[in-house]
Amino acid sequence: MSIPFKTGGCPCEFFNALWQSNQAVFLVELRGDRYYFLDENPSYSKLSGMSIKGKYLEDIAVSKEAKAAIKAHYDQCINTAEITTYKEKLHISEVDTYWETTLTPLTRGGETRFFIGVASN
Repeated sequence: MSIPFKTGGCPCEFFNALWQSNQAVFLVELRGDRYYFLDENPSYSKLSGMSIKGKYLEDIAVSKEAKAAIKAHYDQCINTAEITTYKEKLHISEVDTYWETTLTPLTRGGETRFFIGVASN
């Protein structure tokens, strides 16, 4: 199951409430074979201690092993076009953090290149 992605036709009130929540919310695009973080809500950097907006997955400040695990979850979401939920431990800024993340694919014209992530720790 996926949420249809329609330019200019989003349920703005719902999305605004999600964006303003105290959970970390982020928007990702698959560009070629690389994942690019298009945006993050204000809670993302508060909870994680870092900003990912405007970066590729390989450029964020987590271990190589963590990046590989994250990429596998992102690949699953994109390849199946189904909601993907996972738990992870990330070492960020010298601190171990524990997260539960849900990725929701955004499909347009039968193609899934975007997804929204919602994470809590």
